[in-house]
Amino acid sequence: MKIKHLWRLVLLALLAAWIFDLLFWERSVGVSYALMVLVLLVVGFGLAWGEGAKPAWGSLAVLLPVIFFAAMSMLRSEPVTQFVNYGMSLGMMAVLAATLAGGGWLRYTFIDHVVNQAILWVKTVAGLGMVVGKQALVTPMDKQGIRHADAESAGKLGNKETSDEEKLSVLSRSTVQSKANKFSVAAGWLRGLLLAAPLLLVFGALLAQADAAFAQSLDDLWALFRIENLPEYIFRMFYVIVLGYVLAGIYLYAIAESRQERISTDAQQRFPILPFTEASVVLGSVNLLFLAFVLVQFRYFFGGQANINVAGYTYAEYARRGFNELVIVAFGSLLLFIGMSKVTRRTGATHQRIFTGLGAGLALLVAIMLVSAFMRLRLYEAVYGFTRLRLYTHIFMIWLGGLLVVLIALELLGKTRYFALACLAAALGFGATLNILSVDGFIVKANVGRAGQGQALDAAYLATLSPEAIPVLVGAFENERLDAAVHHQLGAALACQATRSVYQPAASWPEFHLGQYWAAQLLEKLQGELTAYPLFYTDRAEAIVSVNGVLQPCFSDDYYWMGD
Repeated sequence: MKIKHLWRLVLLALLAAWIFDLLFWERSVGVSYALMVLVLLVVGFGLAWGEGAKPAWGSLAVLLPVIFFAAMSMLRSEPVTQFVNYGMSLGMMAVLAATLAGGGWLRYTFIDHVVNQAILWVKTVAGLGMVVGKQALVTPMDKQGIRHADAESAGKLGNKETSDEEKLSVLSRSTVQSKANKFSVAAGWLRGLLLAAPLLLVFGALLAQADAAFAQSLDDLWALFRIENLPEYIFRMFYVIVLGYVLAGIYLYAIAESRQERISTDAQQRFPILPFTEASVVLGSVNLLFLAFVLVQFRYFFGGQANINVAGYTYAEYARRGFNELVIVAFGSLLLFIGMSKVTRRTGATHQRIFTGLGAGLALLVAIMLVSAFMRLRLYEAVYGFTRLRLYTHIFMIWLGGLLVVLIALELLGKTRYFALACLAAALGFGATLNILSVDGFIVKANVGRAGQGQALDAAYLATLSPEAIPVLVGAFENERLDAAVHHQLGAALACQATRSVYQPAASWPEFHLGQYWAAQLLEKLQGELTAYPLFYTDRAEAIVSVNGVLQPCFSDDYYWMGD
C-alpha cells in the first residue's frame, strides 16, 4: 500500500471515531446516524481527493442507496424498517470501500463479494500497522530524506562519485534535522499553552463572576475532569482508538488498493461435477412433484370462499395452512436452481436447452405457488386485517417472484453471473419499498379502511405501532365521514400513543428524530380533543384508556409487535 499523507489519514480517521463517540455515547439514535454516515463519506472522499485517487464512476452509484437509507433513518421508526436502513447503508458503504477505485461491483458474483469483503477486512486489521511500520523506517534511499536534504546534500546524493556511506550519512542528518524541526514546533506550541494558562484562568474567573450562564458552563467543563469519571474516559478513549484504527484501515484500502478488485471469470464460477443426467433427473422430479401439488390444489387455489368451504376449511385455516411452507418451498427452489446451474455438466446446446426448460418449468410452478400464497394471505387480511408480519411477507413475495423471473431470463441469456447483482437489487428494492410504503402508516390506512366497510378494528394493535403511524391515525381521526365508534377507537389509540416516552423532546440534538418530532407536534395539536379519552394506570403501571365509560387496555401483549 502506497499513500502520500499517511498521518493525515490516521488523524482524520481518529477524528471521525471521536465524532462517533460524541454522537452516540449514552444517546438514542436520531439524526446522529445520518450525520455519522455523512462524516464518513466526506472524510473518505476528501482523503481520496488529497491522495489524487479518482473514484470510479461505477462506484459512485453506490452512494445513492447509502444516502437514501441513511436519510430515511431520520423519518422511519418502525423496527424492521430501521434495521433495514442501518444494514443497507452500512453494507453498501462496505461495497463502496471495496470497489472505490475499481468500480467493478456490478460484475461481482456472490463469491466475488465474499472474497473482496474478506480482503478488505483482513487488510483493514493488518494493513495499517504494516504501512505505519514501513514508513517509520529510514532507508538509504528514502525519498522523504531526499526532500528534506539541503542543496549541498542533494548535490552529494546526485553525485555518482559519492559513496554509499556518505549518502547514508547525508540522509541520516536530513532526517534528524527534520525531526528536530518538528520537535521545535511542538515545543513552541507547548510553551505557548503554558504561558496562556494563567491568563485563561484569571480572565475566565472574572467572566464567570460577570455572567451566571457562563459560570455554569465552566462548572460543566470542570465536571468532565472529575476522578470518578476516569474509568469511563479510559474506556471511551480505548474504543475511539480501536474504531479510528479500523476506519483508517478501511480508508487506506479504499484509496490505495480498491483498484485491484478480485473479479472471477465465468469459468471460475462453475464447478461442473454433477453429470447432466443426474441433474436433469433431480430437476425433473422436483417439477413433477410441484405439478402434482398444483393440480391437486388447483380447485381451491384461486376459488375464494366457495371453494374453501368445499374443501372443508375456514378462512383462517385456508390462509394459514401451509402458508409458511409455500414461501420456504419457493425460496428453496430458487436456491436449488442456482446451485444446480453451477454444478451441472452441460456439454452441448441440447443439454443447455433441456436444462433451461426444466428451470423455466420450475420457475413457472413456483410462481403459481407464490400467487397462491399471496392470495391466501390476502384472504386472511380481508378478515383479520393487516399486521407488520403479514405486510413484510407480502412485500417479500413480490420481490421474490420478480427475482425468479430475472433468474430465468439470465439463464436464457447465459448471463447468470449477474444474478448476484439481481439479488442485491431485490434486497435494495425490498428495503426501499418498506420505507416508501411506510409500514405502520400503511397498516393504519388499510385497517381503518376495513373498519369503514363494517369490519372490526383492533385499536389496541394500532396503539402499539411506531410514531410513523401517527400522521395517518390523526388524519383518520379527523375524518368526519367515519363511523362514531371507529372515531372513538382511533381517539383511544391516539391517547395511548401519547403516553409513550418516545414522544418526549430529545435530550440532545443528536437524538432529534424528524419523524418522531412530526408525530409529537400532531399529538400536541390534538391534546384538547384527546381529553375525552382519559387514561388510568393499574398497580403494575399499565395504561388503561376510557372510551365512553368503558375501560380497555392501552397496549396489547408483545405479540402485537410483529403480529401473526
